[in-house]
Amino acid sequence: MSRILPAEFGESVAARSKPAVTHGGVDLPPELRRIEGQFDGRRANIVLALLLGTIAILAGIQIWRAYERVEAEAKRQVTIQAEAAAVYVGQVFGAAAHALESINVGMPGSDLVVPESRDESYAILHRAQIASPAIHGLALIGTDGRVRVNWNSPAPLSTDLSDRPVFTAHRDDPDGGMRIGPPIQAPAPGTAVNITVSRRVAGKDGAFGGVIAARLSPGYFSTFFAKLGATTISLVDSGGTLYARYPETALLGAVRRNLPPSASFGKAGYIVSPTTGVTQLADAARVPGTNLLVLASVPRSVILEAWLVRSAGPGLVSASAAFAIVVAGMWLRRRAESVSAMIATRAAAEAAARRQIDHLTEIARRKTAFLAQMSHEIRTPLNAIIGFSDVIASDAMGLGGPTRYRDYAADIRFSATHLLAVIQRVLDLSKIEAGKWELTLEAVDARELVENVRQLAERFAQEESVALDTADIEAGLVFPGDRQALVQLLLNLVVNAIRFAGADRIVRVAAARIADGRVEFRVIDRGPGMTADEATRAVRPFETSGDPKIRTKSGTGLGLPLAKMFAELHGGEMIIDSRPGNGTCVRVVLPSA
Repeated sequence: MSRILPAEFGESVAARSKPAVTHGGVDLPPELRRIEGQFDGRRANIVLALLLGTIAILAGIQIWRAYERVEAEAKRQVTIQAEAAAVYVGQVFGAAAHALESINVGMPGSDLVVPESRDESYAILHRAQIASPAIHGLALIGTDGRVRVNWNSPAPLSTDLSDRPVFTAHRDDPDGGMRIGPPIQAPAPGTAVNITVSRRVAGKDGAFGGVIAARLSPGYFSTFFAKLGATTISLVDSGGTLYARYPETALLGAVRRNLPPSASFGKAGYIVSPTTGVTQLADAARVPGTNLLVLASVPRSVILEAWLVRSAGPGLVSASAAFAIVVAGMWLRRRAESVSAMIATRAAAEAAARRQIDHLTEIARRKTAFLAQMSHEIRTPLNAIIGFSDVIASDAMGLGGPTRYRDYAADIRFSATHLLAVIQRVLDLSKIEAGKWELTLEAVDARELVENVRQLAERFAQEESVALDTADIEAGLVFPGDRQALVQLLLNLVVNAIRFAGADRIVRVAAARIADGRVEFRVIDRGPGMTADEATRAVRPFETSGDPKIRTKSGTGLGLPLAKMFAELHGGEMIIDSRPGNGTCVRVVLPSA
């Protein structure tokens, strides 16, 4: 008798196209040919490639979504920082303007050079200085450009400011409003760089009567900018001239800053730093009542670092899943080779064919056991990940770690919990579809059942700010059922309703015996509701809504299908009553016996 060698896993197309080899001139039966074709090496490679490709695509989607979330958070942060800083700067300059106005109103007479009024003018400046902490210098400048009264001395100074912009601008322009000048070096040696704010004093008949000038330290703004937690915040004018900055830098002669287009204010975008050439995410906000802007920015490298940390979780899960599939594929390939060889060597007799079929059945059983074991191997580390990430996120040990790391831990916990739920639901679905779920019937009290479900869903409801109303439960309502399956059934419905609770943020659970003696449970929400087509799709495994707003709240698409299967296992039914805009009522009707 001739012996057929097993085909290699990567055999060529030509080799696979040959007719079936026979034993003693007897062809393989069609059934055995079909089984042998199921273990074809090329097909196995294609399936393995598709699975790995699917995992790669899903991982890529998760990693890209992680980048979008990190970038959106960074955009929101720089916008808030720019707007908050702009409001603060506006308040400081508003207080300065109020101080200058109060000095102008309180001046004795209309001439700043009257000697007998110098002491009174000094007192007014001194009081304004004390009342305005942002101002650290005040002076009255006469019509000749000389300082007549200083905030810390009533005696006139020899300083001549007649050629300075702070004087000439007010002398030549009758507008009496406050002017904000760019940073300048104070005339006294060793003094700091200051921002000047000034206003014109009107003399008799509206003629030029002098100038009231104040000095503000750029460091006063930098100190507040540092408290906002931004990487860089700059105070500039519409031309990009630098007035103040955090971190502090030399202001005189500083390179003009690049500004986003004015139409994009409030919508962060990318610009290139004129000093370092680094790409930055930036946003600008106008300072009320001035021609100044606040520019908040963060280097793109910081965003990418945060993205890498955020995407580590999905990447690790995807890599683990890909490794598991490769191992499973290699295992199945070796088994396939063994099956092909066994079929080829025992195809001469009907008894050998039956034994081979039995062997394939055993392989299928082992494959199922292997997949169950793999799910256990995945769930065990996931439980550890969930537990330890929860400890970090809640700072249970009181170590006081950075808030950013606790947020990362919360993201890891959410991803791991979601993956664990997906695995458990897929296993439950497979078990039910295979007809291996056995009900353990006992007397179930409806009130106790709903209370168990409420306790399990309470935490998720609190996170979603949803109240659970379980008051409408008929007293003494007892019926036969599998408690575990019924808890899972109602929990799936309640969690799904919490996701779409609607404006009143209330999910109602009710139970009563209806007219025909059967027991009815109702889970009601006031969410967006569904069309008839959407309700039909909702009970199909792995299907979610086509509406992007609703799809972002959906889970794996297994909650309602599992609930429907559990109801039908009990001999009951699940009915969805819903209309768009009117919420949803899911009714589960179970037999009373």
